[in-house]
Formats: sequence, C-alpha cells, structure tokens
Amino acid sequence: MSRLSYSLLRISKNPLQTILVIIAVGLLVMGIFIAGPWYISSATSVVGVAIESYLGRLITGFGYIIPAVMVMWGAWGKHPTLLYRGNFLMFLAFVFMFILRLLTLGPTPIIWVLQVVLAAVTGFIFLVTWGDEQ
Repeated sequence: MSRLSYSLLRISKNPLQTILVIIAVGLLVMGIFIAGPWYISSATSVVGVAIESYLGRLITGFGYIIPAVMVMWGAWGKHPTLLYRGNFLMFLAFVFMFILRLLTLGPTPIIWVLQVVLAAVTGFIFLVTWGDEQ
C-alpha cells in the first residue's frame, strides 16, 4: 500500500482526527507567529499593553503551540490519551484567544467570531470523543 493510499484510508477512518489535526496546524502556526520575531505589536487597550510584552507573547505563543503539538503527536503516533488531552487544551486555547480578543479589541470588530467557531468545533469533538481516550 502506498503512502498516499494509506493516508487517505486513515483520513476516511478518522474524520474527527483529521479535522483536529487541520485545526492544530493553524493553531501551531499562530503560536509560532506570536512567539516569534515576526509579530508586530499594536496594543489598543490596557490588557493589550500587558500582553504585548515579550514574556507575555512567549507564554501565549507556547500556550498555543503545546496543545497543537499534543494533538498532532497523538494523532500521528496513535496515542489517544494525548490526542484527547490536547483536544481539551486546544479548546481552552481558543476560548482564551476569544476572551483576549474581546478584551483587547472589544465586540465591535467581529474578529472574535472565528475563535468562537473554532472553540465550538474543538469542544464538540471533545464531547463526542468523551470516554474514548483509552
């Protein structure tokens, strides 16, 4: 069996894991961007100024990187407990991102809607896979 057919078979057998891995890749890229030197700060509130320090950005970036790596490692290495816990941490990361955006930018720009949708998707997958972590 070729690698492509093995990958397609694995995707068709585990569609929820595939969705989680795709979301985890986006969260990993976001975490690397925030923790890296590419992020240009433009704080718009007091909370934004507090988060925009280098240490705050580093902690926030690693808070996004760790759950994403846990999900990808759990899906790739077939570790369901790691995947399950990483899924919950990814849900918490998106809820934190939503609260942070709401506090720094306010409710007027609708940037926070994407984080709410991603939190809902990861939370739904977490609830669907409840008890399957063994």
